[in-house]
Amino acid sequence: MLKIIKNELLKIRSLKATILAFMMPLVMVAIGLINVYTGKVKVDNMWDALYNQSSILYGGLLLPLVICLIVSLSWRIEYKNNSIICLKTTPIDLNKLFIGKIITTSIIVFLNVVCYIIIITAFKPLLIPNEPIKSYVFTAPIIGLICTFPLICIQHLLSMTFKNFILPIGFGIIGTFLSFLIQSQNISIFIPTYYNYKGFFFGVENALVKFNNSTLILVPLVCLIVLFIELKIFRKRETSI
Repeated sequence: MLKIIKNELLKIRSLKATILAFMMPLVMVAIGLINVYTGKVKVDNMWDALYNQSSILYGGLLLPLVICLIVSLSWRIEYKNNSIICLKTTPIDLNKLFIGKIITTSIIVFLNVVCYIIIITAFKPLLIPNEPIKSYVFTAPIIGLICTFPLICIQHLLSMTFKNFILPIGFGIIGTFLSFLIQSQNISIFIPTYYNYKGFFFGVENALVKFNNSTLILVPLVCLIVLFIELKIFRKRETSI
């Protein structure tokens, strides 16, 4: 499994989407700061303003798009030139390959979120020297990270099922913008990007986006259901290749 994860990381490292993923935290924090300091957003608490403005776009819009892109392209590599068929002749367990891809994507997202936290805290002594750092700057992104798992699993399911990688990316884009627009509606729980969007505001004071405790129950439930479906489909494909 470790060799599979290492190989997957080497594949993803060559993708431009990975570079984009690590650029997003810096871009989003900068946009949040610009909005606050240009007076577009009137605030009493600078930490709340910085985190809200940064996380709405990062956690609700751009991080989900980056996940969709990375997952789709990672499966495109396997389907390109029928390389996934060649894997059938090797001792590699395709189920392990599938799990390895999910773990690899989770590692990339984890590093991305850690980068986001580091950048926010790095701005603290420069821009908010007289205010203590808020604990939710560390806890909320971690909850947001955990809440990305349903999206990661669903995108792997779609990318594994459809050889045309445009379809999973299109689904991800539509779902991301829908959850971004209707996050306050109950129907948004059926959109996978809803969970990570809400997760980034766990315990945030004066949050513009409200976190629902039901999310902590729905996230593992959705993951288990999707993983069960994925593994069942993958076993059938393994025997039919």
